[in-house]
Amino acid sequence: MTQEPSQLVEAVAVAKHYHVSPRTVHRLASEGKIPSYRVGRQRRFDLAEVKAALAAA
Repeated sequence: MTQEPSQLVEAVAVAKHYHVSPRTVHRLASEGKIPSYRVGRQRRFDLAEVKAALAAA
């Protein structure tokens, strides 16, 4: 059974979803509190993984 690939979004999309600033999203990723992926020089986020990480915190 294969999993559907998740769509990776920018920090702005995560910030809008959780009503915080993009800077807060980047800070949480830098601290290791939410997962992120490096794509070139940018960070991308999987909303499902971020939601799971925040729920576990």
